[in-house]
Amino acid sequence: MKNLIRNLKTYGLLTILMVGGLIIAFSAFKAKEVKRIDQVYYFDSNNANQANDPEHWKLVDPGLPSCGTTGSIPCTITVPSGQTLEDYLSPRSAKDVLDDASSRRD
Repeated sequence: MKNLIRNLKTYGLLTILMVGGLIIAFSAFKAKEVKRIDQVYYFDSNNANQANDPEHWKLVDPGLPSCGTTGSIPCTITVPSGQTLEDYLSPRSAKDVLDDASSRRD
C-alpha cells in the first residue's frame, strides 16, 4: 500500500510537470495577427453602367492615370479589408458605385 501511494505521488508529479511543460511549449507558438489593408480598384471602362461589374475593375497600378473628384464615370473605389471586390459590388447598382467612388472621371 505504501508503494502504491509513493508511485501515485511520483507519477502524479511527473504528469503535472509534463503537462506544465507542454503548456509552456505550446504557448510560445502564438499565431501572428495578419494586418489587412483596404484594396483600391481602378475602373477600366468608359461605360458607367458597367460600374457594378467586377470584370471592369483592376487593382490600382502606380502607372494608371490620375482621377479627379467630379465626373460621370467612377475612377477608383476602396474595398474595405476583409471584403472581396465581388462582395463589395454585388449589393450595389452602377449608380451606387458611382456615388461611393473614391474618385471620378469623364
